[in-house]
Amino acid sequence: YLRTYERDLDEDSQRRLTTNPLRILDSKSSKTQEILLGAPVLSDFMDNESKQHFEGLRDLLDDNGLSYNVNPNIVRGLDYYNKTVFEWTTITLGSQGTVCGGGRYADLTGVFGMKDMSGVGISFGADRIYDVLTELNLFPEAVDNTLDLLFINFGEVEEKQCLKLVKQMRAEGISSELYPSSAKMKKQMKYANDRNVKNVALIGQDEIDKGILLIKNMESGEQTELSFDQAITQLKA
Repeated sequence: YLRTYERDLDEDSQRRLTTNPLRILDSKSSKTQEILLGAPVLSDFMDNESKQHFEGLRDLLDDNGLSYNVNPNIVRGLDYYNKTVFEWTTITLGSQGTVCGGGRYADLTGVFGMKDMSGVGISFGADRIYDVLTELNLFPEAVDNTLDLLFINFGEVEEKQCLKLVKQMRAEGISSELYPSSAKMKKQMKYANDRNVKNVALIGQDEIDKGILLIKNMESGEQTELSFDQAITQLKA
């Protein structure tokens, strides 16, 4: 498609046609952007596995009430990203509105001789974060790194439920995290001890079916079955 309009592209985009054509999508030239309006969309060429992965990500965002826009023209400069790339933008900083950006990579660690491990890379602009916090008056008076509650990760089904609960707990002022993967219990509990976590929540399929949280106090070792409202009251106390 772009070869047809090669002479009308800006100089950088003409060069990128042979070196890195996807970066043309990120061109700041208004004329090039007009040409791109008629270009094929990347999502129309994804294989089934990639489509399923992307839909799964969107389901997680939708389930947790996180708004987003699908932008087929986002391009990140690091070529090891695959599947989803993203940018977090704000309207409070004018044209310099990108606060952070990144993407998912598969087994990048193997390149460096370590165990293969998929993950997400993110690059933040410290100046942008400072500007946003200042503009919105969000700088905290003091920082408390103590974690009130860690949700143990038992697997994909439980993970989706726990992500919702983490968000709800945080809305109640209770600092919460979900362990990032369904690792062995011993490893997750060691993490909780290393972080000086006050409580852990163990939510398996039985707890999901009953609509309860099994809360363990890390200091006393006591475990208590609580409803969500009861857990909030106890954790705040």
